[in-house]
Amino acid sequence: MMTPKVKEILGLLVFFHILHTSYAPFPEGHPYTFLNPLIEPWWNKISGNTQRQVLSAWKTVEPTAFALSRLVEAKMDLVAGRRRDGPPKPYPSERYGDDKSSEPESSPEGAGSESESHSKEDNHDEPVSEGASPEAESAGEPESEP
Repeated sequence: MMTPKVKEILGLLVFFHILHTSYAPFPEGHPYTFLNPLIEPWWNKISGNTQRQVLSAWKTVEPTAFALSRLVEAKMDLVAGRRRDGPPKPYPSERYGDDKSSEPESSPEGAGSESESHSKEDNHDEPVSEGASPEAESAGEPESEP
């Protein structure tokens, strides 16, 4: 069992480790934007133009950190039950044209309506013989008997 003093020391060590490995400045709208003054005290003292230059340099150096920040933001929105407006922001691989998937994702609504329309076509009042071929069944026509 750990004493409260040991827990405090471990908590401080973890806090400083996270603080040391955090990337700043975080862009506006990022969940960790409020940490910018703590991580980089000079951030609020520089001009807006210089902030944009530093931020653009960080975007070119650390694209994975920004992709991770978008993932964290999306998870927070999902947990909070908020719906995001507009299209999703592209990840670095999509931004640079390295996206391997060229097929669009199918939506669950599209799959449901497709199966419903297919089942409506197959419901005919005409009897189908037991020896009917699969092609004739899929076309909805009974096979002629020999």
